[in-house]
Amino acid sequence: MADQEKEAGVPPGDGIGPTPGSRPAGRSASLELSVILVSPDNFATIRRTVSHLRAQTARDRIEVVIAAPGTGPLGLDPAELSDFGGYQVVEVGPITSTAAAKAAAVHHARAPLVALAEDHCFPEPIPLGY
Repeated sequence: MADQEKEAGVPPGDGIGPTPGSRPAGRSASLELSVILVSPDNFATIRRTVSHLRAQTARDRIEVVIAAPGTGPLGLDPAELSDFGGYQVVEVGPITSTAAAKAAAVHHARAPLVALAEDHCFPEPIPLGY
């Protein structure tokens, strides 16, 4: 964890972790996919991608994991994430590397499959079933 903290630009000892109030706690048997998004500034950056993910037929089995510098400036509206099987914000401090921010978020993902998404990808609805 200390290496991830260093790479993500988090001061030692501050830790990287999910925001209190994120849901659900622990690994959920109903989650099939965790989608990782990095928001270096605010929720507006990833809002369109989240909207496309919300159109997925299996959204109740998708967890959205957002790597962000912190929750204050994120401007997250939990209602925009309430249709998903879960979501969490992983606070990584100042983002100096999107790769390190994604790695920190992957560490907290609760589904058996993880997809790395970006703010310019807009997935069409597809059924989960592999």
